[in-house]
Amino acid sequence: MAKIASSIDVRSPEFAANRAAMQTLVVELRALLQRNALGGSTAARTKHREAGKLLAEVRDHCQREQDARRKRDSALASVPVSRGADKSIDAFRQNPVYEGDGTRIDLAYALYALSRGASAEQVSAAIRTRDLSHKGTERRQDDYVERTIRKALTLQQAQSRDR
Repeated sequence: MAKIASSIDVRSPEFAANRAAMQTLVVELRALLQRNALGGSTAARTKHREAGKLLAEVRDHCQREQDARRKRDSALASVPVSRGADKSIDAFRQNPVYEGDGTRIDLAYALYALSRGASAEQVSAAIRTRDLSHKGTERRQDDYVERTIRKALTLQQAQSRDR
């Protein structure tokens, strides 16, 4: 490996002054990194802790609202959706043929209920009685429900054309 020639005099007063200034900066940087590793200044840590409590309270409130909505929708889902429908979504959930696959259950129920005169809103309420949080945000959950109903409507139209 080639050696790099240097003209730096490590014994010069200029080098010593630069080294001392750099060491001061390194000490300041290490102190700043240590403070940040703790979560910032005392004031910042206090603010973050208080915000964390607030976020937890908001999260708990949202969870309670979601549970109440599911409970309300569950009452709707356990009742057959229209004159000709004699099965609730719970009957589909208990059917071993679906092997607990929530997506298949939701689609099968949506197709069944829509073909018997249920409205999209009724089907949506029934689907939402199961925990959809694994689908992501509320918006993604809404998209999933709408997509399931659209697929069921498409299948229903295809079945009626084939008859």
